[in-house]
Amino acid sequence: MKPILWIVLGLLVVIGGYFVWDYLGARPPAASKLSAQALAPGDTEDQKNQRLQAVSALTMLQDQKSAVPELQRVVKESKDTNVLVAAIHGLMGMNDPGSVSLIIAKLDHPEQQVREAAFKSVKKYYGNDFPKDIQYNVNDTADNHAKVISKLQDYHVNKADPLGYNKK
Repeated sequence: MKPILWIVLGLLVVIGGYFVWDYLGARPPAASKLSAQALAPGDTEDQKNQRLQAVSALTMLQDQKSAVPELQRVVKESKDTNVLVAAIHGLMGMNDPGSVSLIIAKLDHPEQQVREAAFKSVKKYYGNDFPKDIQYNVNDTADNHAKVISKLQDYHVNKADPLGYNKK
């Protein structure tokens, strides 16, 4: 056999092996497993870092259909400020309209970091269409936050359903 044929055959074996390895190789953890890790209890630095790594991995999953509900779960249930902030940013990075109301609700969170992350995410989601008549300040009173949240929720519903088909 000619040397060139050996080279071609060798390349085909290497490429074939790569595709078999890629297909049968290790898969990323399931979204539900990552959200469980993100919500795991513990106050040590190692446990906090593991939670943040789980949220980070969750935001990078290619299967957004499974990642979005699990990120929503983390946003709803997490007590860790850093995990919550990372989950908010990750969720809005997926540009999911169904998550906007959940993020808007976090504009009244007790932690300023969470309120800031929620505000930046909602503002980024709406871009130039952010309502000019709604003024939000992360350090405002709870009453003003509630008013802004109500206005934004209405705005979001009307923007997603401008003709009002889904209103009761």
